[in-house]
Amino acid sequence: MKNFLSLVVCIALIVSILGGCGSGEQVQDTSPTTSEWIPDRPIQFIVPYAAGGAIDRVTRALQPHLQEYLGVPVTVVNMPGGSTVIAYEHVFNSEKDGYTILSLSPEVGTMAVMGNAELTPKNWVGIGFTAAFANTFVVNKDSQYNDLNDLIDAMKKEKLTAACAANGGAWSQGVMLMAEITGANDPEFVPQGGGFVAAQAAMKNEVDFATCGLGEVVDLLAGGELRSLGYYGLEPFHIEGYGDVPVISEFVPEAAKFSPFGGWTGFAVPEGTPDNIVEKLVEAYKYAAQQDDYKAFLQENAFSGGVLSADNFQDYVNNMASVSAWMLYNKGFAEISPEEFGISKP
Repeated sequence: MKNFLSLVVCIALIVSILGGCGSGEQVQDTSPTTSEWIPDRPIQFIVPYAAGGAIDRVTRALQPHLQEYLGVPVTVVNMPGGSTVIAYEHVFNSEKDGYTILSLSPEVGTMAVMGNAELTPKNWVGIGFTAAFANTFVVNKDSQYNDLNDLIDAMKKEKLTAACAANGGAWSQGVMLMAEITGANDPEFVPQGGGFVAAQAAMKNEVDFATCGLGEVVDLLAGGELRSLGYYGLEPFHIEGYGDVPVISEFVPEAAKFSPFGGWTGFAVPEGTPDNIVEKLVEAYKYAAQQDDYKAFLQENAFSGGVLSADNFQDYVNNMASVSAWMLYNKGFAEISPEEFGISKP
């Protein structure tokens, strides 16, 4: 328990720092510079989840600005499946020419220890951080669980089913954290390929509850299709037409030290991509991430974001991979030691 919780504290600290970034302190010069690489054909932006989820929505919010800066069409392509491995392997095996880029997800640090693929952060060159999302637990509007205490009590008595984006992903880690704190049983996770799709499974009563990003379900909550039992935020989040989504720490006070907790995304290209291509994509990222409508999108959807330099983002990915991989291994969720892939302890 002690080791597990100390690992999660590291995650919370990292995400908290990111939530306050964007002041320009970490990026000395965000103005575009000249690069030798000028794209001359469409670029594919691969999302490893189904449409409608947090990472998909963030990618689509960035897309027009990347397209504007690069001067060529940028097409968002959803490629869910295999606990994100299908998309990762597709991009990694593509030509390293800048025309196929990937929306990273927390699975970049866990797919190896989960036995899904041998890819680790070392196989990717980070371009830039785009957003972080707080984890929420949602149920059907007519669910017997009226609040988080009801759900926790049920988890202590039986093994529930929980829809999630991917086995071992950030959303399922949020559930495992709550179970660890409260002494409840881990549920049977039912991967859906995306957080929004997972929420739909709860809406259809196919599972007992779903775990996803709060930003993925704002519209479903506002439309009365779902209820949120709480989220790993710092304060209640108000949704017009729904009301306030409570923070998990209201029911589980110890969760306060781990909040905000959840997922994150950025984008990357495979290792071996030429430096001049990376430089151009970094320029495009800096431009897109600082547009006012993109910042407004993050705020409206309970996302946090800010500009990180490519080096700082690479460090962030490595740190998150270390924390997540060792969390899953120490919890017994992953059978392969992170040491086998050169993933050091936090």
